[in-house]
Amino acid sequence: MLGNNYRKDLESIDKSWMTGPHIISQLSTCSFDRTGRHQIDVDGIPFECLYLKNPHASERALYVSLGGGGRKGKMYPTFFRWKYLKYFTGDYLAIDDPTYLRYPEFNGVRWYHGQDGLEYYQRMVKIIQKFQDQHNIPTDKIYFLGSSGGGVAAIKLANLIAGTTAIAFSPQFRFSHWKESITNQFLSEGVDLKAQEIDGLNVDCTNPQSRYFIVENLASEEDWDEQYRHFSLKHNFEPKIGIQKVQDNIWTWNHWTPSYEPHSSNPEKLEVSLIISILNGSVDISSKVGERDLGWYFSEQLSDKWMSYTTIQGLKKAQPSVTAKNNDNDLQILPHLIDVATITCAHFDFIDRIEPEKKRPRVRLMIKGFNANTFFELSMIGGRFWMRLIAKEPSDKLLEILSKSEEKTSASFVNKMDKESFIYLKKELVIYYLGKGVEEFVTSVYNACLTSHAQMEG
Repeated sequence: MLGNNYRKDLESIDKSWMTGPHIISQLSTCSFDRTGRHQIDVDGIPFECLYLKNPHASERALYVSLGGGGRKGKMYPTFFRWKYLKYFTGDYLAIDDPTYLRYPEFNGVRWYHGQDGLEYYQRMVKIIQKFQDQHNIPTDKIYFLGSSGGGVAAIKLANLIAGTTAIAFSPQFRFSHWKESITNQFLSEGVDLKAQEIDGLNVDCTNPQSRYFIVENLASEEDWDEQYRHFSLKHNFEPKIGIQKVQDNIWTWNHWTPSYEPHSSNPEKLEVSLIISILNGSVDISSKVGERDLGWYFSEQLSDKWMSYTTIQGLKKAQPSVTAKNNDNDLQILPHLIDVATITCAHFDFIDRIEPEKKRPRVRLMIKGFNANTFFELSMIGGRFWMRLIAKEPSDKLLEILSKSEEKTSASFVNKMDKESFIYLKKELVIYYLGKGVEEFVTSVYNACLTSHAQMEG
């Protein structure tokens, strides 16, 4: 159903810009009265833009999508988030980074830094104000959206235009501490990023009249260690999972989403819709879902959704340089598994305690009345999640009960009961229903195989 609805959403978007001609103009003569590709000359710099009028717009608003987050094989220009059009409350305008026109072979992040050390943001402001004047857009209804380097651009534009809003996904805060290859590239162009840093932080939310919404994946070590930690210290807040208001005009949304590329693990479409609702006051972030606030709940949903991509097939598609990091990222899933195991332990009175492993993403659930060689195990192996019953050196009575109960267990169990002194039942779990899958496995195995403590002790 969701797939069909999404296809209908895409069908409602005018895609003639993909094959239509450019609308080439000077800033003084440009007009955003027609959907399509625009090339606008500002002070001798050609800016590639895409404007889409939103037939579903509920207000006069403008969403400016920034694409300074690297190319990864994409050609210049590339426009991001145009498929989200129906989820915006206003029109869409994308402005790509002209630096990639000058350096087409460089795929790393550029931060709209321009050439010869000149940033492009002041010129981009002129384009945005031209659009604003033509369509009579209130300043407080201008939203800048971007991921990584595009998030940096969103923050810097909100700094320049008071009263606007920046929604930034995993932005960098210290350029020279991001990637050495990028720092070296800028040096080869005569730009020393280290010399440009002020107080150890060269990106910050500096306009008290603008609003800033920063979304961070705390599972990304490269973002946390050298970037987001410094932002949180400067603004004196402790990052917590969920949505929090850390200053009058700064919100943060921290989620924990392990994947083979955690820096990019931001399912933006859902986040943008919710963020706009929060900023407009139609959603209260303190609302409760069970015992947790809304921000924590949605963070868990985002984490579960993105982790579903971390499968063996996904890992095979990953670049070799990324695949080498898989072991570290697998371990980042351990806290999530511990949470699921803890809830399971509290749900079943015959689960005694949990024992996490420190070197692998596995958690044992120990069964009351059994020795340490019989336990349930929740694990992630090769990007896939498993629940097992493992019985090493079981009693003859337990072997007898399990062998007779084989057909009573779920058909999805894989029976590996082939050795004299080893029992091994397993079921692969679907990430969307990880907690439910664990509960179903434990219930089925316990009821069908481990019928009573008396029988087990035989």
